[in-house]
This record gives sequence, C-alpha cells and structure tokens, in this order.
Amino acid sequence: MPSLYFRSIRVCPPRGAHMPLACRGARWRPQCCAEPAPAGLREKIVLTDPQALGDWLRLLLTDGVGPQTARALLERFGLPAQVLAAGFPALQKCVPEKLALALSGPIPSEMQAQIDKTLAWAQEPGNHALTFGDDHYPQSLLSTADPPPLLYAKGRVELLSRPALAIVGSRSATVQGMQ
Repeated sequence: MPSLYFRSIRVCPPRGAHMPLACRGARWRPQCCAEPAPAGLREKIVLTDPQALGDWLRLLLTDGVGPQTARALLERFGLPAQVLAAGFPALQKCVPEKLALALSGPIPSEMQAQIDKTLAWAQEPGNHALTFGDDHYPQSLLSTADPPPLLYAKGRVELLSRPALAIVGSRSATVQGMQ
C-alpha cells in the first residue's frame, strides 16, 4: 500500500500566542479560488511554480499571520503574491502596523532559510504542497470550520479525495482524557 501522509504548516503565531479560530462557515474558499476558476488562475493556485509556493510560505510563516488573518488577506487581495505586493499603506488598512511592516518589508534570513528548505523538499519526487484552490486539496478537510491554508503531502495525492479514517489521540493521555 502506498505511503501517504499530510500535515499542515505552522500557521499560528509562535511563542504560544492564541489566535481565535477563523471562519466557522462550511466549505470556506477564498474568492480567488471560487469555482469555476479560470484556467490561468487555477495554474497560479496549483503550486507548480516555486515562486508561488514561496509566496504562500512567506505569508503563512510571518509572525502574527494565523488562519484568520491569512483568510482575511486572501479575501481582500487575492493570491499571496498580491498580498505581498500590496504595500504597507494597503496592508495597514486591514492588519496591525507591525504585521503590515513584516509583510511589506524584506524577508528575514531565518524565514528565507525555511522557505528555501521547503522549496527543495517540494522539488523532490512525490512531494506536494496543496492550497485551498488545488484540485487535490481534500474536500472533506475543506468543509471543516478551520481548514489549513497549506498542506504538505507525500505520495499519491489523488488518494486524498477517497474515503478515509483518521484516528486522533495522545501518546501521553491525561487521567481526564482516559476517562
């Protein structure tokens, strides 16, 4: 049986900061990804271009950009490249000044190293990065209240659209959890 797993990238702010859950509606999809997508737009959303993946990573790895903020920015500006190209004045109208500066300023070296590492991973055979607009993004996950904006997948991504079973648990369950 082929090996397949996926996980979302870290989209919550670091250092344990709390980010409220985003959009509670079912089947959330940014306006730029609404069906039917024009062929040109679909090509930009499907992450075959390293620059497009780099833009998604830059957006989602920026301190202070969680799922809710990412959705708001994508709904307002479109794709991540458009968010990053919007400039400080436009960004400041919808996010705090510190976050607008981070998104419009130069990429920190630590973030660039993470982006480069991820781009190298994505170029390996069988590795995939999936966004909301990708045909292989699992529809069952997209219909949840808080779908991750970006998934890493390894293996046959077409299997993500088939029925599946997930078992969620803890390696170190608490007494209350075992009851």
